[in-house]
Amino acid sequence: GQPSYLEPQWEENASYSFINCQIKGGMTLENFYDDPEYELTLVTENIYTLDPAFADTTNGDYSLSNHSPMIGAGASSVTIEGVTYDALTTDVLGNARPNPSGTSPDIGAYESSESVADYNPHKYVATTGDNSNPGTLDLPYLTIQYAIDQAQDDDIIHVAAGTYIENINFDGTDITMIGDGPGISIIDGGANGYVVTFPELSGTPSYRLEGFTIQNGYAQNSGGWEDAGGGGIMAGTGNIRLERLLIKDNVGSYAAAIWSSKSTITMNKLTVINNSNGASNDHSGTIYLNAGSDVSIVNCLITDNEFRPVFAFSANDPNTVSVSYSVLDGGQDSIVTNDNLTINWGNGNFQTQQLGFIDSTNDNFNINATSHLINAGHPDSTDSDGTRADIGAYPYLNTYSGPTWYISAAEGNDT
Repeated sequence: GQPSYLEPQWEENASYSFINCQIKGGMTLENFYDDPEYELTLVTENIYTLDPAFADTTNGDYSLSNHSPMIGAGASSVTIEGVTYDALTTDVLGNARPNPSGTSPDIGAYESSESVADYNPHKYVATTGDNSNPGTLDLPYLTIQYAIDQAQDDDIIHVAAGTYIENINFDGTDITMIGDGPGISIIDGGANGYVVTFPELSGTPSYRLEGFTIQNGYAQNSGGWEDAGGGGIMAGTGNIRLERLLIKDNVGSYAAAIWSSKSTITMNKLTVINNSNGASNDHSGTIYLNAGSDVSIVNCLITDNEFRPVFAFSANDPNTVSVSYSVLDGGQDSIVTNDNLTINWGNGNFQTQQLGFIDSTNDNFNINATSHLINAGHPDSTDSDGTRADIGAYPYLNTYSGPTWYISAAEGNDT
């Protein structure tokens, strides 16, 4: 952890040596209480100051995880003022050090059985971060795009709460990106193009985008067919999973919120609302399908957008949309097929005006206890409170299950 202050027992000059240690922020003479009558000497050798990637600090386990950068990073010996000091031959538990024999020891009190650290697939982003950081939990990156650019296949990018003014572009690497939740982790396109782009590529990468607000995209068809893509999300190719997203206040050309071309997309627990089009009513939709797209919509709310919820282009390969346990304005009849879209209209879809938003005027799309969206999702899916899934990005979480319920006109509320 971060050192505070150490106070030597001043009776004579003192010397402290820290070797093969993990000390967050490092160690300097400023970490010692000074006594002007005595001289203090500090020696630091092979100190690791960044995230050690302990196994499980929540439960008090400060041994090293398999991807800890402290594995094999220790020194076998150091020489201080002409005296050579060898590393200890056992760790705090009595395990042999180094392990395996013949390798470099680990930094810290615990010796791992690994000779080198495994690759760490987790990367972290926060508004307080810096792109010169290593992207760890305690030293995160600053921007989402930088984290994407550093990622390898199967990496997981964790994005903390805050608003990120970015237009992010996935590069074909198979990535999972998870925010702290809609309304909490916000990607704002700054009215400067698509908010999120999954580019058209020769391969078929796999992506997962979960737990965000996607807002303020602006993509108009002024520079060719590609600019027709959705203001919120432009999907060129890929197997894409969109989950727990609030997609709002975007302006697209043919696609207000989401454009899909040659993509397979699963949309689960989305709230798609207040998105608009720059193109005419005859050629536009909230979600636009083209070139053999296959889209599944489940547990989703698509409402109060400028034009119909789903629109398919009349040419290119035929498209497919499957809808279940969702609320789409106008229902199945509102979907425009242009004779190039197969609709699989499943169970659980319905129409309601009783959405129960807490304060949609101020963009609070959480739902209250009167909402018809509660427990109306797919019966095999659940919310974090263990109940049947609600429809949309915001679940109504309630740990109380009765059997007695109370109503008070004076003190009660529906939230």
